[in-house]
Amino acid sequence: MLHFIEVLTAAISRAKRSGALPDGGFVWQLASDRCRGITSLFESRREPIAGFLFDRLVDGLASSVRPEDPMFLVQMWQLCVSLSRIHFHQREIAERLMFLRLFLHRMRQRLLPFTPSQEHPVLAILGALESILVKSPKSLKWTLAIGCWKSKAMLDRVFGQMTDHVSLENGAFCVQNWRSSFELDFRELEARYHPLVDNFGPHPLTEDKIAILYCYTSALARIVPLNNDATPLFLGHLAVLLDQSSRHVRHEAEAGSLAYGGVVSAFVFSTELVAKYLLEGGKYKHVLRERLSPSQPYDVYLSEAIEILRSGDVDCQVRAAELSRRLGTWLKAYCLGEKNKEKGQKGEGKRGKRSRGRDRTPDFKREKHRFSQILNRIFQTPHELRFKMNTNREGWQKDLRHKRNESRELVLVPLSREAGVTHDKVPPPERRTCRTCDVTFPSRRDMFIHFQYLKHRCGKQPTPQSNPWRQPVEIGPTIEPRALEARP
Repeated sequence: MLHFIEVLTAAISRAKRSGALPDGGFVWQLASDRCRGITSLFESRREPIAGFLFDRLVDGLASSVRPEDPMFLVQMWQLCVSLSRIHFHQREIAERLMFLRLFLHRMRQRLLPFTPSQEHPVLAILGALESILVKSPKSLKWTLAIGCWKSKAMLDRVFGQMTDHVSLENGAFCVQNWRSSFELDFRELEARYHPLVDNFGPHPLTEDKIAILYCYTSALARIVPLNNDATPLFLGHLAVLLDQSSRHVRHEAEAGSLAYGGVVSAFVFSTELVAKYLLEGGKYKHVLRERLSPSQPYDVYLSEAIEILRSGDVDCQVRAAELSRRLGTWLKAYCLGEKNKEKGQKGEGKRGKRSRGRDRTPDFKREKHRFSQILNRIFQTPHELRFKMNTNREGWQKDLRHKRNESRELVLVPLSREAGVTHDKVPPPERRTCRTCDVTFPSRRDMFIHFQYLKHRCGKQPTPQSNPWRQPVEIGPTIEPRALEARP
């Protein structure tokens, strides 16, 4: 696989010198955002909707990507890592990562008509990843790490280190996922991009400048946990990105022409991070509040973003559903104020005293209802409807039982029964005679009942057997047998 990465990098270098290098940056960004939506909906137990979005992911990516696209060596590893986080409940590891396996197989089949031969490096890389996933799935993680490292090293020779968004995004992704093996020089990154961002000015930015700021801020977001010195600078750029992207998104939403693009992706990214930093607090919380104008609670930012995205296309609605699910999780897990603490302390005993004031009603229920409304609206769009969801509860349960019966293993019939072999009947019970009192019983069961339930004991006592480990016990006088009492 490493050899095919070198061959593909050489083809990309020739395409760059000839000026025929395809630009598919937004296509890959859209695919990455769709992977996040698939993961979020699958975790919320919306498997049919996740399957529908997976088909959109493969169709949109296969119809827009070309073999000489340099973003293939950047985003392919990111998509594989995102899809590997979706686990089905299966025994084999390869069957658990079903989305990743289908993605590699379908992409290879869809890109086959656009390649000159079946031995193209893109097809070879996809086939190698699929074979590793099937044969040795435990080594998939390190295979992705090695492939990402090789791609980063080869692309740095073509585009230069941190001089292009291709190398910058690839390096930031490597640092985020494999921190022990990769590092990114923050000073060099700041020296190259900070003067460019400062020259933007306070006036509204264009979409190209927002894309540059988004690329720089997303790279900072991945290295901020490793370098606390970059946190104030990162929060300042994050506030500017939220302010500028929200202007464009609100204007398009008011005009009724909101479509998912790079500006919308930057708006969702900045809104989610701002809400996260305001919720978690910390020593940099006041820095972010000073940069924001005006400063609002974290749930207000997310609620406004959800309502804006609901009026857009299908991809915007999917991101709105993702933000709604995230807000519902935060409302369920975090305390919202003193008034909710009073509600949590109304419980009885020590349980009420130890309550942290978590309010699950009515804000959590309201957000859960809005999440369901957004998903229902996605499948009411005529030109995007791919399948009909069965709303009949009785029919749904019947189909579920039918599927369970089909998946159940059949019980094997014994060969003797299939051949028609008959066995002899069990003989009737024989008479049993007590060895002690010489009384004959019709069966062993009757003899057991005679000694177990009736108050009768044999008149004769057995001779004690010699035991070398204990002294012999003297036997008392013989008890005369009583008359057998009739059983009531």
